Amino acid sequence: MTIKIEKKFFNKNHTIMKNIYNTLVLLENFCYYNEAIEEIVNITPVIKYLRDESDKLCFNFMHLKLKQR
Repeated sequence: MTIKIEKKFFNKNHTIMKNIYNTLVLLENFCYYNEAIEEIVNITPVIKYLRDESDKLCFNFMHLKLKQR
């Protein structure tokens, strides 16, 4: 299935997607390096899950085709 979107819409959402992904990578690294704190250990699996899902979203998003005018 091919989905075509306008470049303006693509760029706007691409920026949002990158910000979410980068934030989750940062959080995952923070959790990894601060495992001594019990509360961080409790949220680490959730952060990892969200990062993995965000990674899938990035992959899928990059395979969208821009609508030609």
